[in-house]
Amino acid sequence: MKPVLAAMFFAATTFVGSAQAGLIDVKTAVITNAVNDYLQISEFQAFETGTGNNVGLASSGATASTTTGSWNGDSTPGKAIDGAFSDLSFPNMYHNSGNTYGNGNLTISFASSSELDSFTIYGRSDCCSFRDIYNVSFFDNVGNLLYTAQAANANNNLHMVNVALPNTAVPEPASLTLLGLGFLALTASRRRKQS
Repeated sequence: MKPVLAAMFFAATTFVGSAQAGLIDVKTAVITNAVNDYLQISEFQAFETGTGNNVGLASSGATASTTTGSWNGDSTPGKAIDGAFSDLSFPNMYHNSGNTYGNGNLTISFASSSELDSFTIYGRSDCCSFRDIYNVSFFDNVGNLLYTAQAANANNNLHMVNVALPNTAVPEPASLTLLGLGFLALTASRRRKQS
């Protein structure tokens, strides 16, 4: 390999880095109780990387559902994404049904796939805050698991927990360009050599 081409190839392969982003391509979040108890959530918020917008709001197009029912007609899944969390007491929250003790789940579906850097969950202030420890799993739009936050603990004086999501490494465009140029130069060199 000629010295100039070798130097280009070395530069292209050496400086390939990664840009840090939030957790990318998130379409749904599934919340369960981490301590095998009732699931009670006053508010769930999912913050978009770069803008800080809460894409977990119903007013932003998010929807909330469950396969484990609600305690009653006042504690439905939509209460967890309505943006009202100044009162963290029952029934201003989602609470799973009485016959699904320990098996509660709440699924938040975002309006579109999003890049998230953190989430916040508000628990319950009037009773039973020992229950407010959550596992939160994030999935892409075809159901692939992206990440699970284990034991996010809102059992504290603020009745809330904020969790930073891990960065997803993505190649930087400049590095990809350098790498591509290096491979093109190498290919051109080989073709000239064969001629």
